[in-house]
Amino acid sequence: MALNLIPSDTEIPFTRYAFVGQVVSALAVIGSIAAFLVMGLNFGIDFRGGVTVEVGPGEARTFETSDLEAVRGALAPLDLGDVQVSFISSGGAGTKDNVVVVVEEQPVDPAAVPTGSLVPEDAQAEDPMAPDADQALDLARAAELSQQAAAER
Repeated sequence: MALNLIPSDTEIPFTRYAFVGQVVSALAVIGSIAAFLVMGLNFGIDFRGGVTVEVGPGEARTFETSDLEAVRGALAPLDLGDVQVSFISSGGAGTKDNVVVVVEEQPVDPAAVPTGSLVPEDAQAEDPMAPDADQALDLARAAELSQQAAAER
């Protein structure tokens, strides 16, 4: 006896519903284009820049929901913009091992960033690893380039 999963006399009229399928597909495409034009793209931290920090609770502890609210409350007065705080687990299901804090890229005022060497003159003479003046990072120029790159996006 041969295995017969589908009877040989089975007839399914797929083409009868072809027009309905095309209309539904066209509406989905038009809806997605409209959503793109109205809402734009939501570039996450991977594209916009920012910082992701993973915070552990300490030895032999786990985070509770109240700890998550405490982290959010501590970050609120810092005015960091869109900050996302959530639990992550490295263990089994239901464990709350760490908290992840995602902070969006912060605007930088080039006038507020120090320029030149960040190492004091007297420390440069004593420290053989201190950068030379031409090796020191010009942070104001770096901030300016960062703003130019952001404006080009």
